[in-house]
Amino acid sequence: MRKLNIILAVALISLLALPAKAGLLLEPYLGYQGGTLKTSITGGGSEDFNFYGATLGGRVGLTLPLLFFGADYSLVAGGKVTGNGQNADASQSQLFLVGGIAIPLLRAWLGYGLMNDLSAKFSGGEMKFKGDALKLGVGFTGLPFVAINFEYIMNDYKKLSTVGGEGSIGGSNYYSSVKMNSLLVSVSLPFDL
Repeated sequence: MRKLNIILAVALISLLALPAKAGLLLEPYLGYQGGTLKTSITGGGSEDFNFYGATLGGRVGLTLPLLFFGADYSLVAGGKVTGNGQNADASQSQLFLVGGIAIPLLRAWLGYGLMNDLSAKFSGGEMKFKGDALKLGVGFTGLPFVAINFEYIMNDYKKLSTVGGEGSIGGSNYYSSVKMNSLLVSVSLPFDL
Protein backbone atom coordinates (compact mmCIF):
# COMPACT_ATOMS: atom_id res chain seq x y z
CA MET A 1 0.00 0.00 0.00
CA ARG A 2 2.87 2.35 0.83
CA LYS A 3 4.39 1.76 -2.63
CA LEU A 4 1.09 2.61 -4.28
CA ASN A 5 0.88 5.88 -2.32
CA ILE A 6 4.41 6.79 -3.37
CA ILE A 7 3.66 6.03 -7.02
CA LEU A 8 0.47 8.12 -6.90
CA ALA A 9 2.31 11.01 -5.21
CA VAL A 10 5.08 10.95 -7.85
CA ALA A 11 2.48 10.85 -10.64
CA LEU A 12 0.58 13.80 -9.15
CA ILE A 13 3.76 15.86 -8.71
CA SER A 14 4.76 15.04 -12.30
CA LEU A 15 1.39 16.23 -13.61
CA LEU A 16 1.58 19.43 -11.58
CA ALA A 17 5.11 20.09 -12.80
CA LEU A 18 4.02 20.06 -16.45
CA PRO A 19 3.69 23.52 -17.96
CA ALA A 20 0.09 24.69 -17.88
CA LYS A 21 -0.65 24.95 -21.59
CA ALA A 22 -4.11 24.66 -23.06
CA GLY A 23 -4.67 24.33 -26.78
CA LEU A 24 -7.48 24.11 -29.28
CA LEU A 25 -7.94 20.72 -30.94
CA LEU A 26 -9.20 20.70 -34.54
CA GLU A 27 -9.16 17.23 -36.06
CA PRO A 28 -10.96 16.34 -39.30
CA TYR A 29 -11.04 12.65 -40.19
CA LEU A 30 -12.06 10.29 -42.98
CA GLY A 31 -12.62 6.59 -42.52
CA TYR A 32 -14.60 3.45 -43.17
CA GLN A 33 -17.06 1.88 -40.77
CA GLY A 34 -18.54 -1.59 -40.67
CA GLY A 35 -20.62 -3.51 -38.18
CA THR A 36 -23.59 -5.70 -37.43
CA LEU A 37 -27.09 -4.41 -36.72
CA LYS A 38 -28.76 -6.98 -34.44
CA THR A 39 -32.52 -6.86 -33.92
CA SER A 40 -34.71 -8.91 -31.60
CA ILE A 41 -38.34 -9.24 -32.66
CA THR A 42 -41.12 -8.86 -30.11
CA GLY A 43 -42.59 -12.30 -29.52
CA GLY A 44 -39.40 -14.14 -30.52
CA GLY A 45 -36.91 -14.35 -33.34
CA SER A 46 -34.21 -12.03 -34.59
CA GLU A 47 -32.81 -10.43 -37.73
CA ASP A 48 -29.18 -9.45 -38.29
CA PHE A 49 -27.99 -6.95 -40.89
CA ASN A 50 -24.57 -5.75 -42.03
CA PHE A 51 -23.91 -2.01 -41.94
CA TYR A 52 -21.02 -0.32 -43.75
CA GLY A 53 -20.01 2.96 -45.32
CA ALA A 54 -17.46 5.77 -45.62
CA THR A 55 -17.37 8.11 -42.62
CA LEU A 56 -16.54 11.81 -42.55
CA GLY A 57 -16.12 13.54 -39.22
CA GLY A 58 -14.24 15.87 -36.98
CA ARG A 59 -13.29 16.55 -33.38
CA VAL A 60 -13.18 20.01 -31.80
CA GLY A 61 -12.02 20.47 -28.26
CA LEU A 62 -9.50 21.56 -25.69
CA THR A 63 -6.08 20.00 -25.13
CA LEU A 64 -4.16 20.01 -21.88
CA PRO A 65 -0.90 18.27 -21.01
CA LEU A 66 -1.68 14.54 -21.41
CA LEU A 67 -5.46 15.15 -21.69
CA PHE A 68 -8.00 16.27 -24.26
CA PHE A 69 -11.77 16.61 -24.38
CA GLY A 70 -14.39 18.02 -26.72
CA ALA A 71 -17.08 17.15 -29.27
CA ASP A 72 -16.86 14.56 -32.05
CA TYR A 73 -19.33 14.62 -34.97
CA SER A 74 -19.44 11.98 -37.71
CA LEU A 75 -21.60 11.31 -40.76
CA VAL A 76 -22.01 8.20 -42.88
CA ALA A 77 -23.70 9.08 -46.16
CA GLY A 78 -24.07 6.57 -48.95
CA GLY A 79 -23.84 3.65 -46.53
CA LYS A 80 -25.55 0.28 -46.89
CA VAL A 81 -27.57 -2.07 -44.69
CA THR A 82 -27.77 -5.61 -46.09
CA GLY A 83 -29.06 -8.94 -44.86
CA ASN A 84 -32.07 -11.28 -44.82
CA GLY A 85 -32.41 -10.84 -48.57
CA GLN A 86 -32.77 -7.08 -48.23
CA ASN A 87 -30.61 -4.13 -49.24
CA ALA A 88 -31.06 -0.56 -48.06
CA ASP A 89 -29.32 2.75 -48.55
CA ALA A 90 -28.26 4.02 -45.14
CA SER A 91 -27.04 7.15 -43.44
CA GLN A 92 -25.89 7.74 -39.90
CA SER A 93 -25.09 10.87 -37.93
CA GLN A 94 -23.58 10.87 -34.45
CA LEU A 95 -22.42 13.49 -31.97
CA PHE A 96 -20.21 12.41 -29.08
CA LEU A 97 -18.76 14.10 -26.04
CA VAL A 98 -15.20 12.70 -25.88
CA GLY A 99 -12.37 12.74 -23.38
CA GLY A 100 -9.03 11.02 -23.46
CA ILE A 101 -5.32 10.86 -22.80
CA ALA A 102 -2.47 11.60 -25.16
CA ILE A 103 1.08 10.36 -24.69
CA PRO A 104 3.84 10.41 -27.28
CA LEU A 105 2.84 8.28 -30.30
CA LEU A 106 -0.49 7.17 -28.81
CA ARG A 107 -3.91 8.51 -27.81
CA ALA A 108 -6.91 6.78 -26.25
CA TRP A 109 -10.41 8.14 -25.67
CA LEU A 110 -13.93 7.38 -24.54
CA GLY A 111 -17.03 8.98 -26.03
CA TYR A 112 -20.65 9.27 -24.94
CA GLY A 113 -23.25 9.73 -27.68
CA LEU A 114 -25.34 12.88 -27.34
CA MET A 115 -27.02 12.18 -30.71
CA ASN A 116 -27.22 8.88 -32.59
CA ASP A 117 -29.44 8.66 -35.69
CA LEU A 118 -29.52 5.84 -38.25
CA SER A 119 -31.72 5.85 -41.35
CA ALA A 120 -32.24 2.88 -43.68
CA LYS A 121 -34.35 3.07 -46.87
CA PHE A 122 -35.69 -0.41 -47.63
CA SER A 123 -38.01 -1.20 -50.56
CA GLY A 124 -40.96 -1.21 -48.13
CA GLY A 125 -40.13 2.24 -46.74
CA GLU A 126 -37.68 4.16 -44.63
CA MET A 127 -36.83 3.26 -41.03
CA LYS A 128 -35.24 5.83 -38.72
CA PHE A 129 -33.61 4.73 -35.48
CA LYS A 130 -32.57 7.01 -32.58
CA GLY A 131 -30.70 5.97 -29.48
CA ASP A 132 -27.63 5.98 -27.28
CA ALA A 133 -24.02 5.20 -28.11
CA LEU A 134 -20.61 4.74 -26.52
CA LYS A 135 -17.26 4.62 -28.28
CA LEU A 136 -13.75 3.56 -27.35
CA GLY A 137 -10.91 4.82 -29.50
CA VAL A 138 -7.18 4.52 -29.87
CA GLY A 139 -4.95 6.43 -32.26
CA PHE A 140 -1.35 6.14 -33.43
CA THR A 141 0.20 9.61 -33.81
CA GLY A 142 3.77 8.68 -34.82
CA LEU A 143 3.44 9.74 -38.46
CA PRO A 144 4.01 13.32 -39.63
CA PHE A 145 0.75 15.34 -39.61
CA VAL A 146 -1.63 12.33 -39.62
CA ALA A 147 -3.01 9.91 -37.05
CA ILE A 148 -4.37 6.41 -37.70
CA ASN A 149 -7.39 5.70 -35.50
CA PHE A 150 -9.46 2.68 -34.50
CA GLU A 151 -12.81 3.17 -32.78
CA TYR A 152 -15.24 0.56 -31.44
CA ILE A 153 -18.76 2.01 -31.38
CA MET A 154 -21.64 0.46 -29.40
CA ASN A 155 -25.11 1.67 -30.43
CA ASP A 156 -28.33 0.95 -28.52
CA TYR A 157 -31.37 2.28 -30.37
CA LYS A 158 -34.44 3.28 -28.32
CA LYS A 159 -36.88 4.76 -30.87
CA LEU A 160 -38.05 3.77 -34.34
CA SER A 161 -39.88 5.94 -36.89
CA THR A 162 -41.56 4.47 -39.97
CA VAL A 163 -44.33 5.55 -42.33
CA GLY A 164 -46.75 4.24 -39.69
CA GLY A 165 -45.45 6.58 -36.99
CA GLU A 166 -42.91 6.65 -34.18
CA GLY A 167 -42.63 4.26 -31.25
CA SER A 168 -40.30 3.07 -28.52
CA ILE A 169 -38.26 -0.02 -29.22
CA GLY A 170 -39.21 -2.61 -26.63
CA GLY A 171 -42.68 -1.12 -26.20
CA SER A 172 -45.50 -2.14 -28.50
CA ASN A 173 -43.06 -1.92 -31.40
CA TYR A 174 -42.13 -4.75 -33.80
CA TYR A 175 -38.61 -4.85 -32.32
CA SER A 176 -37.86 -5.57 -28.67
CA SER A 177 -34.23 -4.42 -29.10
CA VAL A 178 -32.01 -2.96 -31.81
CA LYS A 179 -28.26 -2.78 -31.21
CA MET A 180 -25.27 -2.27 -33.46
CA ASN A 181 -21.57 -2.68 -32.77
CA SER A 182 -19.21 -1.32 -35.39
CA LEU A 183 -15.54 -0.65 -36.02
CA LEU A 184 -14.40 2.64 -37.53
CA VAL A 185 -10.91 2.86 -39.04
CA SER A 186 -9.91 6.42 -39.92
CA VAL A 187 -7.09 8.74 -40.84
CA SER A 188 -7.14 12.17 -39.19
CA LEU A 189 -5.24 15.45 -39.19
CA PRO A 190 -4.96 16.50 -35.53
CA PHE A 191 -4.14 20.20 -35.16
CA ASP A 192 -3.30 21.43 -31.66
CA LEU A 193 -3.43 25.23 -31.94
